[in-house]
Amino acid sequence: MGSMSKVVFLIMFLIIGTACSLMEPETERKEEELLSINSPLDERVIPEYDPNENYELTLWSYFSDGWDEAIEEFQKDHRNIEIEVKTFPFEEYQEVYFNALVNGNVPDIMVFDSDHFGSFTAIEGLENLKDPPYSAGKYKGDFSTHLWEVGLSFDQEKLIGIPFNTSPLVTFYRADIMEEYGFPSEPEELAVFMEDPKNWLTIGETLKKDDRWITQWINEIMHIYNSGTGLYSNQLDFLRDNEEFVEGIDVAKEAYRLGIVANFDVWSPIGNSKLQSDQLVMLYLGAWGAGQLETWVPEQKGKWRMTRLPFNIFGWSNSTILSIPRDSDNKAAAWRFIEHYTFEAMMNGTVGSVPGYLSARNNANTIHHQNEFFGGQYDQALFEELMSQTKEHKLTPLDQRAKTIWDVHLSQGVEWGVDTKEILDRINAQLEAELGRERNILLDNLQSSP
Repeated sequence: MGSMSKVVFLIMFLIIGTACSLMEPETERKEEELLSINSPLDERVIPEYDPNENYELTLWSYFSDGWDEAIEEFQKDHRNIEIEVKTFPFEEYQEVYFNALVNGNVPDIMVFDSDHFGSFTAIEGLENLKDPPYSAGKYKGDFSTHLWEVGLSFDQEKLIGIPFNTSPLVTFYRADIMEEYGFPSEPEELAVFMEDPKNWLTIGETLKKDDRWITQWINEIMHIYNSGTGLYSNQLDFLRDNEEFVEGIDVAKEAYRLGIVANFDVWSPIGNSKLQSDQLVMLYLGAWGAGQLETWVPEQKGKWRMTRLPFNIFGWSNSTILSIPRDSDNKAAAWRFIEHYTFEAMMNGTVGSVPGYLSARNNANTIHHQNEFFGGQYDQALFEELMSQTKEHKLTPLDQRAKTIWDVHLSQGVEWGVDTKEILDRINAQLEAELGRERNILLDNLQSSP
């Protein structure tokens, strides 16, 4: 077994909390197969797709919306392929996927969110789609460089996922309430006003007097700053110990001092009631937030608008990635669906996310779409414009644990009044203490990889 795969396997168990002692002998054998970095992948024969053969595919996902329509469209030209969709809760799917890759009981297609995909980038178990028989490498020029790299393995040698869509982080706000208090209410005017953190703080302080709120938690402020910069570089250098994040922490500290942090969550019953009663008036969500808001508060139609983030940050929310497990029995048919979904279906146009495939953007069918809930605002045009100025982040196996350390120290440091530089020093020290060994092993193996 390759040393890098063995070590990263252990790291993975730390990341998702899976107990190695629970493995049965058969699972241990599958672990050896999964993690054998020197296995002759190129010598495996993958049967070609046969249009005269019937296929039954299984697709695993963490969301259910949209698959029925996508499959129905796909089957117009692929009547011989049946696709069963199985959905897992967002909080659970990562561990389910990892265990499946270990024991070999896999679906034919796995759907990942970018928040979790980094944990799968340094282990065997997902097909390399870049080379034959898939030859997805030919599409590289049809993606932005940063989004293409989201689908790469940690060593950047393999394409283990196709990021079929992506999303900016967007500011959703109550235009009527901004106007009521004398603040800019038009999207770009408000965005320009909020480029200065002092102006954003002024909005929060003014509205707070009437029990109205523009931020839920301390870490929501830092989430805006985080969205513009990943945690690690390709060489696992920590990227958030700089002046931009000093500014972000100082803004969070001032927001806390002014008492403009609501300390409730829109996903909770209390937070949702605040949204319904016109008290939560600004949110920072991915493009999917447009549909979510309409579901939450349909009675507020016409009062909301969308714009770019405060502080002149162009931030990435997330991307959705499609992969084929190595133990799938129907790889050729699975690739047929992925290729159709990413490079053909997206050409029909989409609203609510940005296609990964560049040729599918600026689609005449959807780019002029007006969202009546947001006062007729051109939503898809805004999402694509924001994404054109946004860079997706490098994903690594250390991201999830590093994010936890980052979040905990930031919230504690702000609440306890710790000096900003000291907060960053503590974060760096904790990262080294908890992740330093894994980081060094990953780097050593990265440098020695062929």
